[in-house]
Amino acid sequence: MPIQPRVGDQVLVKAHPLPGQHFSPKWMGPYPVVELAGPTAVWVERPGAQRAKYHLDQVRRARRPTPPQPQQPPPDDAVPQQPLPDDAVPQQPLPDDAVPQQAPPDDAVPQQPLPDDAVPQQPLLGAAVPQTADRRPADHN
Repeated sequence: MPIQPRVGDQVLVKAHPLPGQHFSPKWMGPYPVVELAGPTAVWVERPGAQRAKYHLDQVRRARRPTPPQPQQPPPDDAVPQQPLPDDAVPQQPLPDDAVPQQAPPDDAVPQQPLPDDAVPQQPLLGAAVPQTADRRPADHN
């Protein structure tokens, strides 16, 4: 059942995207209704002082925006912010692509670099396995 808007109501108008525009908005607006054009159509004020007539099947009532909620004061038992001492160094914000570095624990054993001719005991994940002469593809004849 189509809506029954009144003059001054805010309505959304059905958009007609071109073929291939799958992600374009399906509704445009909101626009104010400026005049009723009989029982099945309305005149809508579009941007640029344009008026357009739409059938009621092509419009729907716009939702009213929810009013902003007032800020709640902090509870009385909240920890107050302590002022910084005068000699405090301000923290610089990290860039978005920066990765925070974690300090090693105090009991961590420093890793010694491996010599160039050392062979790891276990294969590394994602590492290619070297092909040798004894690894030939099986003959499926």
